[in-house]
Amino acid sequence: LMMMVPIIYWTALKNLFNKLLSGIFTDRLPSNTTVYFFIYALLLGVALYLFDKAISRFSTTVRYITDFILAIALILIVFFELKTQTISDFTYKIFYAKPTSAFINDHLSWFVIGSILLALMVGLIWYLKCSREKFEEVEYRQPLSIFLIVLILSFALISPSIVNASYFSQKPKTLQGEDYFLYLIKNDRQALNVIKKMPSKSVILANGEASKGLSVLTNQYMAYTVGSAYQNRFDWVFSTANPDAEKMAIVTDPKWAIDYIFLASPAVENSHFQKHPEKYDLIYRGGVEIYKIR
Repeated sequence: LMMMVPIIYWTALKNLFNKLLSGIFTDRLPSNTTVYFFIYALLLGVALYLFDKAISRFSTTVRYITDFILAIALILIVFFELKTQTISDFTYKIFYAKPTSAFINDHLSWFVIGSILLALMVGLIWYLKCSREKFEEVEYRQPLSIFLIVLILSFALISPSIVNASYFSQKPKTLQGEDYFLYLIKNDRQALNVIKKMPSKSVILANGEASKGLSVLTNQYMAYTVGSAYQNRFDWVFSTANPDAEKMAIVTDPKWAIDYIFLASPAVENSHFQKHPEKYDLIYRGGVEIYKIR
């Protein structure tokens, strides 16, 4: 299917499929089937095969140690993702973000040529090294090691979907009025009281959902209007993957006159603010965290 997408999309076959199936199917096929995933799959298959061949040369003890290390790595990755969601954030930027797709599409010919050369190289190596071994009879000699590696990669690749599913499964469907806006700030009434006691019209920076809730429940200003072009700029501050220096430059810029930082998800958002107590004074910690800019 992956290989058929460019053939269908860029040749006269597109007209045939428009008639046999539908124009909507033909138009959506390349959008829903990412071509460069086929190249990733090919690279992964070759890498796993070479790894299996290499690890098979070592002693049984070394292979057991390798399996143990991979199992521990899997547990740590799952634990780390549940605590910080860094794995899903990194995976999204590498594989799923629009800039990645744009880069691949701009250099698609290089990826296609590269995949063809890779296939030829693998075929040549197979012919020279394994000419007596039939392709359909090939089996991994260390299946447990390969299984653990595939589990690690699979978890990393689906981690953004796990985050989204978790969010929507926890979100109540029938909240109205004040209850809805309280939900957006994690139902932390004590934090709400702290904010209400702040000087009137203070400027608070929070993520999009928390900003929506705070703008309704308090008499304070938000650093940006939810849904505006500035939202992406300020949401960037709350990602653990972005540089601290650039976050601080945004938050402390006199242009924005930000007085307080509201962290609706401290486990994910507070790494930068905890590192710099000289700049941020923690004034409340509960279900959420509130920092005052010094």
